Amino acid sequence: AQTPCPNAVEDGDFEAGNSGFTSGLASNCACASNSFCVNTNFNLKCAGWPNFGNHTSGGENFLLIDGSDVAATNVWSTTVPVSPGDAYTFSFWVASVYTTNQQVFDLGMVVNGVIVKQFTVSQVKPNWTQYTFSGVCPPNLRSIPIAIRQMSAGGFRDFGLDDIYFACCPCKADYTTT
Repeated sequence: AQTPCPNAVEDGDFEAGNSGFTSGLASNCACASNSFCVNTNFNLKCAGWPNFGNHTSGGENFLLIDGSDVAATNVWSTTVPVSPGDAYTFSFWVASVYTTNQQVFDLGMVVNGVIVKQFTVSQVKPNWTQYTFSGVCPPNLRSIPIAIRQMSAGGFRDFGLDDIYFACCPCKADYTTT
């Protein structure tokens, strides 16, 4: 059996509210560009946004982002403990706000200052989509900064983040040879 892989991200589901992370955006629960809010529904940040809840139950917290006017903005970041040389998985869920094709933008996953994966968010209606990257923890490090970066600047880069996960997992075989 493999060793359990606990999530190294403190409060990756945002149930403790606005804690355990930093952002290049302002904390503001009013409808304002370049800001974020932890809440339970898109329309609690901006009245014109859809009635749409979090990834798991629909009624718990998630990170609501009124996108950045500046490209390459870390909308969420933290530092996590790692074990050098262990495999890791970094994942999170994204839902866009707008229900038309006007909102197409790029997000990047950043590990130790390097963009390890970039992808395009393009949804015709709010829909939770998981994005994942796996790699190997760098040598000689006991902690590592990770981030979710909004790569595209401009209006209509409004979205939610939920259930952010990062874990280094040593694989251990569970068998006996005879």
